[in-house]
Amino acid sequence: MLKGRVILFGVFGLAVLVVLLILINPVAQKDTDIRIGAVFPLSGRFAAMGTPLKYATDIAVTEVNAEGLSGKRRIRILYEDSKGVPKDGATAAQKLITVDKTPIITSFLTGVCEAIKPISESSGVLFLAQTVAPRIHLGSKLTVRFHYSFTEEGRIISEFIVNQKIKKIGIISSNDPSTTYQVDSVILPIVLKNGIIVEKENFSIGNKDFSAIVQKMKSSNADLVYLAGYGNDMPAILTELHKSKMTAQNMIVCGNIGFIELPAGTPAELYEGVVFTTPPFIMSAEDSLLTKFRKKYQELSGEEQVGYAAYYAYDMIKILAEVLKRSSSVDPTALRANLAGEFRGICGIYTVTPDGDVTPPVTLGRYVNGAIVPVAQSQREK
Repeated sequence: MLKGRVILFGVFGLAVLVVLLILINPVAQKDTDIRIGAVFPLSGRFAAMGTPLKYATDIAVTEVNAEGLSGKRRIRILYEDSKGVPKDGATAAQKLITVDKTPIITSFLTGVCEAIKPISESSGVLFLAQTVAPRIHLGSKLTVRFHYSFTEEGRIISEFIVNQKIKKIGIISSNDPSTTYQVDSVILPIVLKNGIIVEKENFSIGNKDFSAIVQKMKSSNADLVYLAGYGNDMPAILTELHKSKMTAQNMIVCGNIGFIELPAGTPAELYEGVVFTTPPFIMSAEDSLLTKFRKKYQELSGEEQVGYAAYYAYDMIKILAEVLKRSSSVDPTALRANLAGEFRGICGIYTVTPDGDVTPPVTLGRYVNGAIVPVAQSQREK
């Protein structure tokens, strides 16, 4: 009898121990979850860019989990706030990797991604870098650069500038590292090679007073002005250009992809006629997949405007899910190799090269009557 009670208590004790281990061990409790760490700027000056990424990622994850992966696996996103600061981003990534044991990590903003890369490399974690920096994937077997490329964008806008047959260009550029790289390493070599004189002025992100810079541009008698920066920078620059009559109605004004993220409420007369680089999907209003995503995004966020980076973030999760469906494990090296190839997303066709670069399409658009139209079409309408 005593022996039976001992055995009974022993079994009961073992059962309690197992339950306790499950309760205190989230990995055991969620052993079918594929954990992905996401380090986004959810507060600070870049929060307006990071929050849309979270909305888009949540939408993609919900869809993937509803469709199902192989077996009973699901994707679970663990968010951390980089505050847009490389040091904070690195700390957040370290926590996701060492404490939360995420085999996959993603981040946004060039400086933050560059701070995280060596951590992910040394930890053997797959890193999906949402950055326009064209070289972050080089020399790595675990990093994939998942965004449009500043190199390709710079080449396209440079060809447009050269084709204008102008003598002098004025460049107003933010001192952001990626923008600086694009202007100094891609655009300037091409325009200078074609004999175009350059007048260049830099500004700090968040600058509100562009009067002195614009006056210098006007005094230089530039035939064309190129604006490079984030969408939030553009209204203040455009306002000063408008005051000085240096608008697209009086001269050629062109810009980078920042023009598709102009803040709502920016007066249309400030950007009417401006030529800028843009992903083709921005002009694909009738596409059913894009329409569905935009509707879900607007319902979730309560916002009408969808930040362009949100589209790429959504596609990244969906493409990763395609690879996960074909993979029996989440081994980072194997996933990185299997990501090479061609994939279709709401943004178009993505080509992921064997060395970890992604090349979604970029083209030229122009604002006509407040709407974005292809440059070829806008030229026919003139």
